[in-house]
Amino acid sequence: MTQNKQLYMVRLGLDMRSLVKTGRQMRLPLHGVDDGYLVHCQLGQLFGNDAPKPFSLGHVRRRWLDVTAYTSRDVKDLSVHADSFADPYIHSSCDWDVFAQKRMPMSWNEGSQYRFEVRICPVVRANSDSPCYKRGSEIDAYLAQCNTTAEACPDSRSAVYIHWLEEQFQRREGAQIEACRMTGFRLIRIARRAQRNGRRASVRQRPDVRVEGMLTVTDGGKFTELLRRGVGRHRAFGFGMLLLIPIG
Repeated sequence: MTQNKQLYMVRLGLDMRSLVKTGRQMRLPLHGVDDGYLVHCQLGQLFGNDAPKPFSLGHVRRRWLDVTAYTSRDVKDLSVHADSFADPYIHSSCDWDVFAQKRMPMSWNEGSQYRFEVRICPVVRANSDSPCYKRGSEIDAYLAQCNTTAEACPDSRSAVYIHWLEEQFQRREGAQIEACRMTGFRLIRIARRAQRNGRRASVRQRPDVRVEGMLTVTDGGKFTELLRRGVGRHRAFGFGMLLLIPIG
């Protein structure tokens, strides 16, 4: 169980050239694969099943991609695992000189307010079949909303995505959103290696949305678990990490 365990925020750098090589070795279509999936694969090869997640992609420093993540394992434990089991080439893909951590609070004061930023993939499961998808398929939350009416979607894309995010907070508890706005949107092609056949990969279009806003902590312990888990789907691929910013 992860509850009551220490939560860390870690930061590391990954060699972009190594990420591209990893994608080629996995026979992924690099024109369609997102960096988040490549980072997910690289972290798994470095740190095993307990690879840090959720994570957020930062800037590229020369050839190094900055990655910030939450994890229940400290830098020492993660480094020992990589030293013991990682392939030498994969091991060299991490900039160990900048591998750093900080302890996150184990509990938060109820009523405390923070600004936040998060990258989300707002998708839902289809409730019925349609000409474009089957029941149970993962689809854009905005398209799902539009398909409920024969007329044009009554809500804006931004409104649908913000409502989706508010529902995610309500399900996990720990905090409530006071205000937020969509600051970035694009449709991306996401490549995923098929589970049953490592030589094949599927490429699907998904919404890539950035949101910033303000939240209020409603339960200190549950808020830590909200940070640890992340928000929404595809948290292991660069979505769902809540980054907190002090107000003012």
